[in-house]
Amino acid sequence: MEVLPEDVLAEIVSLLPVSFLFTSLCKVSRGIREVASPIVKERAERVFSFLPVWMPAVLPLPLLMDGKEVRFERRWLGGTGYIDGVGGKDVQTGVSYGKDIYSRSFCAVKSQKGEVIVLFQRYTNGIVWKVGSCYPLWGGESVNVDFKKRIRNWLGQAARERWKSMSIKMRD
Repeated sequence: MEVLPEDVLAEIVSLLPVSFLFTSLCKVSRGIREVASPIVKERAERVFSFLPVWMPAVLPLPLLMDGKEVRFERRWLGGTGYIDGVGGKDVQTGVSYGKDIYSRSFCAVKSQKGEVIVLFQRYTNGIVWKVGSCYPLWGGESVNVDFKKRIRNWLGQAARERWKSMSIKMRD
């Protein structure tokens, strides 16, 4: 059997969703694992350069790992300093993350219905995180333990099924 050159294999692996790589690394050959591990590590470092390490307690890690960096638009910022103007057409993926004009980190989460909520640093010190949204159910909440159940319900049954199929244990 002919073996793919490492650079070709790395290119193929880089095109796969990180959530797939993340959950499949233990099931593949050592060669693929050696190529995929640095890609997963690089993506994790990128994601967590924007988001706090506790974010997987609120959103499933595979969802975060497949997120995309997005450029902040000033119109997303409301009059109170909340990032509450992001609509469904503003973000393309389930999770997008970045920094706003004040260098506050944010994470926009899009539901299957196209609604978007934004988890963001209220102040640049990073201690307080809030939820902003142009959808009435969400505005102004703090990100805390109770919020985890609400967001998972909001994201929908199909997302929960996807996480289960990927062998991701969701703890409530």
